[in-house]
Amino acid sequence: MIKPKPATLTPDELQRVLTSFRGKQQTRVIKGIHDNPAILTHDVCGQFYCNNVPDIAQTSNARLAKHGLKLFCVKPHKKSPVTNSHHWYLCDISQLEYFDIEVKSANDEVIK
Repeated sequence: MIKPKPATLTPDELQRVLTSFRGKQQTRVIKGIHDNPAILTHDVCGQFYCNNVPDIAQTSNARLAKHGLKLFCVKPHKKSPVTNSHHWYLCDISQLEYFDIEVKSANDEVIK
């Protein structure tokens, strides 16, 4: 498992990023994930009063990219029968991005 390096923004830098968002829910979630790297999905929902973290990430990432940031998640390393929550991070996208090589698109060549 590749462990991402969370962005370390000063309070002023984080506030500049958050001013580009209008709603309260997105800003709460982004700030919460920044302040608590590797927080689990169910903890984000409970602590920051949201019901769909992946949706917030999807709608926020276009705006975050303008600041060189991205919200993303990492699959849990231990499966639990109670929850299958992912770990969430706010990261600097200047880092090298890794993709799962087992994922194939429809036009990928099959080598035998």
